[in-house]
Amino acid sequence: MKKSVFYCLLGVGLWWAGQQPLLAQQKVRVNVSEYSATVSIDGKPTTKKGSFEITVPKGGCVEVMAEATGFESQTVKFCDDKKVKLPANYQMALKKGSGSTTASVGGTGGGAPKQTDAQKKADDTPAVKQEAAPEADKPAKQAETVKPKKEKEKKEAEADTKTAETVKPEKTKEKKEKPKVDLNLGPKSEAFEQGQIDVNAGVGLLPVGYGFGWNATGYSGSFLPLSLSVDYGITDNISVGGYGNFYRVTYSTDFFGAGRSRWSYNFIIVGARGAYHFPLGVDQLDAYGGVMLGYRIVNYTYTGPDADLFAGRNALTGGVAYSLFLGARYRFTDNIGVFGEFGYGVSLIQAGLNLKF
Repeated sequence: MKKSVFYCLLGVGLWWAGQQPLLAQQKVRVNVSEYSATVSIDGKPTTKKGSFEITVPKGGCVEVMAEATGFESQTVKFCDDKKVKLPANYQMALKKGSGSTTASVGGTGGGAPKQTDAQKKADDTPAVKQEAAPEADKPAKQAETVKPKKEKEKKEAEADTKTAETVKPEKTKEKKEKPKVDLNLGPKSEAFEQGQIDVNAGVGLLPVGYGFGWNATGYSGSFLPLSLSVDYGITDNISVGGYGNFYRVTYSTDFFGAGRSRWSYNFIIVGARGAYHFPLGVDQLDAYGGVMLGYRIVNYTYTGPDADLFAGRNALTGGVAYSLFLGARYRFTDNIGVFGEFGYGVSLIQAGLNLKF
């Protein structure tokens, strides 16, 4: 008997689990027809433009509103519903004019409360009483309501006059506004957007030593070069940021049995860089290329015979550092991924961890 109850409960549990949606949330790519439109999500302004992705939580709703000068504002409410699957793409086509439109996708997301029978009855009661009033009382009641109606019409006319007066300055102001300049160069990258911050922390896989004009063939590095870079999106396909690199190189030899001599160089490079992000049509893949310009710092030490002779002879000095680079980032989640870059510098190839903020 106990086994029968157990298997029965197990079967009910498996059936219930099969009725639940496989995904805890749904994603929708929203495409706004006017790129200059201001986008608000759940009542909060954002920096999103043109095409962007939203995540609708399980059993919840996300409200998207797009506003642009000279166009009707449009509000769309995306709601998760077990019976209706949200579309992968949704087009918000703004129409010229004034006013606003609303729409709901996926589910109702609530609505206006229905009237109860008591409310309907209360609404109908005054109309019945008015019809039942004697004909002799109607002229007196009409005389009482004529004066308030005239005063109400007078106030409405004054309000319309004030509204007409305030509309003119707004139109004049719109004409004086300068057109906005779009800094985006061509199509936007699907994996990069304005205001995005990317941090790359990695190591050099093919170190060349000093880099930027000098090859350290025959020298040995104490460890792989370390690199750190930060990129900030000023548009949907252009980023600017900073770059830092550290590498230690040592070289030792024995001059005809006179004793072991050792040279050590510490290379530090700091600079600024800019990059262009290419549209590839893949949400998780961000491909980019750019240029770095900065300054190199060299620290030199010598130990061994004739230390006084070699101590001040640093063959390598600091100076301007520069590099061209190509790179790509692939994210496993919305904020964590890996990166790789190729460019002539302290290391030809750099790879490591990427964090998006």
